[in-house]
Amino acid sequence: MDKKFINQYNINLKSLSEKDDFSFDFSNELFLYYDKENDLKTPNGTCNIQINKRDGLIEMYFNIKGNVNLNCDRSLKEFNFKINKKKKIIIKFEKIDEEINDEIVFIKQNTDVINVSKFIYEFFLLSIPLKRIHPSVVNENNIDNFVFSTKKKKENKIDPRFEKLKKL
Repeated sequence: MDKKFINQYNINLKSLSEKDDFSFDFSNELFLYYDKENDLKTPNGTCNIQINKRDGLIEMYFNIKGNVNLNCDRSLKEFNFKINKKKKIIIKFEKIDEEINDEIVFIKQNTDVINVSKFIYEFFLLSIPLKRIHPSVVNENNIDNFVFSTKKKKENKIDPRFEKLKKL
């Protein structure tokens, strides 16, 4: 992958007004850029970013919608997982580049452009559950029925000899 691909996620900070909206589409290409050995199958979606610019800081509101095909950890069946993640980041202008925590990022005062691809990548990955369970597997007891039928269904048939006893 080249810089030209990743530059499509650049936002020019100098040309921002007080409020701006940006929209970025992403696909598996973005995830391969950061991790060539990821196990995601066909991740894709859209990230809408609303930016509020103030003196000394920028607020970025990310709204990521997408989907990815995952393998169930129990049944190994593939399923489509939908992502809908909202996240806020505050960017402050300081003397150094540093990420304080998951919500506050410091950048140098003379920075002209910020690339949001890493944020999209991280927020998307953090939206995927660690335990990947197919939606058909509702609870712990249902896994046997989902993978293979081993449990015998209870039959309510009563021996005809005892039917008359029921009436007593």
